[in-house]
Amino acid sequence: MTDIARIVRHHHERFDGAGYPDRLAGEEIPLGARIISVADAFSAMTNDRVYRSAIPEDQAWDEIRRNSGSQFDPAIVELYELIADADAAPINGAATINPAAVVGAVTAAAVSPRLSPNPR
Repeated sequence: MTDIARIVRHHHERFDGAGYPDRLAGEEIPLGARIISVADAFSAMTNDRVYRSAIPEDQAWDEIRRNSGSQFDPAIVELYELIADADAAPINGAATINPAAVVGAVTAAAVSPRLSPNPR
């Protein structure tokens, strides 16, 4: 399976192993999938769906923080927060975040030995 296919396949895994399709946990989950899972959850919560309205970004961050360590890799959540805090531009009193920029920065930061799938 290609790396991209593995990322797509496993982006609904949970850091605690309770996800799907293969119930992978922690670093068994491909790094790209751990990164995309946070972006996907944030996007899902902050955009309207046919079955519910979007929630404000601050509430989405609260939900992501609550699920850090269970649903999400806490190191990835921490990186997203650092990057979002640095890049957030207040508009009408609320911070807006460019998810593509955050994903790119998190991916670049993933070369850190702490996040590397194959630590040296």
